[in-house]
Amino acid sequence: MIRRYQTECINKIFSDDNKFRTWYLVELAYLRAYLAHADKKDPDLLKRLQHRVDTIDWKAFVLRVSDYEQEVRHDVIAFLQALEDELGEDARLIHLGLTSSDIVDTSGAFLLKAACKEIIARLDELIQIVFEKANLHRGVVCLGRTHGQAAEPTTFGIKLLTHLCEFIRCRKRLCEAMTGISVGKFSGAVGVYAHTDPMVENEALAILGLNAETVATQVVARDRYAEVFTSLAILAGSVERMATEIRLLMHGQLQEVFEPFNARQKGSSAMPHKKNPILSENLTGLMRLIRSYAQAALENQALWHERDIAHSSVERVIIPDAFSVMDFALTRLCGLIEHLVVDQERMLQNLRPYADVLHSQGVMLALVKKGLMRKEAYEIVQRASLAKNSKSFAQNLLDAGVDRRLKQEELMSCLTDNMAIRHEDILFERVKGLMNHIQPAQQ
Repeated sequence: MIRRYQTECINKIFSDDNKFRTWYLVELAYLRAYLAHADKKDPDLLKRLQHRVDTIDWKAFVLRVSDYEQEVRHDVIAFLQALEDELGEDARLIHLGLTSSDIVDTSGAFLLKAACKEIIARLDELIQIVFEKANLHRGVVCLGRTHGQAAEPTTFGIKLLTHLCEFIRCRKRLCEAMTGISVGKFSGAVGVYAHTDPMVENEALAILGLNAETVATQVVARDRYAEVFTSLAILAGSVERMATEIRLLMHGQLQEVFEPFNARQKGSSAMPHKKNPILSENLTGLMRLIRSYAQAALENQALWHERDIAHSSVERVIIPDAFSVMDFALTRLCGLIEHLVVDQERMLQNLRPYADVLHSQGVMLALVKKGLMRKEAYEIVQRASLAKNSKSFAQNLLDAGVDRRLKQEELMSCLTDNMAIRHEDILFERVKGLMNHIQPAQQ
């Protein structure tokens, strides 16, 4: 990933030095469980090996592995050779009975779990920020739009709640995907424990906070990875929907909200008057990347027989990139929503040209309740709302004779915003209920 969209926490998780450190921890976890059942126990060996976790210079270790890999063309073998250089005789029992994917996939699960926790933490921040912004604008009436056309009034608070609910569902999906990916394996070259033992595997994985793949091949099944990336892709769709809404509301003909714009910021190299929605446009573009990574992850599911290596190159790219992009995007969206400028007066101005006509459905339903068939009521209200004259919607309705069915006070009660927003508090209570039931991400 280019530096522009990298984040420190995701970089640290997927850095080469942390990867090899994690490989070493995985090897140690297996060795600890193995020695607990071996005839000869060597607690001093384990103490010495554990001590080296924090004494090995892992950045220098990366360079040594790279040098070996140039020769052997196999990263795990290069890793093991570099370990022998570091540990000497103490390295003899490391990787006993294991295959490369036992280490790579188990380590991958450990790192993916950590990365998922970071994204969930960003989501938790976003959920809180969106709720606070929605609560701040509870009761702020604005124009609801369907098909890009004026529909009925809503509130800006309710508008934000629709996005908030999506993010809560996305969080649930990602938590489930994290549980699904939190599995490793120490079952050997084709998953049959030819030179290992399921009991040792369970104990080793418990040390790492992972579960065992139910039945493995040489690798952990890639549908687990696909679940993570499709969950990220759905989250990307929700991020883009919110970014798109901001872009539309910031449109020159609407101007109801604005991205934060600091005093020294410039909008255009040619037009000094411009304030462009660059943050939400940036988010829209980045989410296209996330969805493309999901496609790659889905294609990684079908490997030959017990495994081929076609998935490996893909995952080396998409795993750090997808999590870095999403972490960057959620952090950016948090700042955007927190500092979003909402022009309530402009929202009212955009309502005024439509006046009472936005309440056409309420009048139609009132006529139906008074005995008219729906078709007749619809046609009366439609003619009054689309009439090409200078009269108000209410006057056109009176001219059409609706006062024979509706008293004037009944008609006027249909033409207020109160009907459209009277249940706003219930919607807020529903969302509070969802937020109260959010469970912490698994440890």
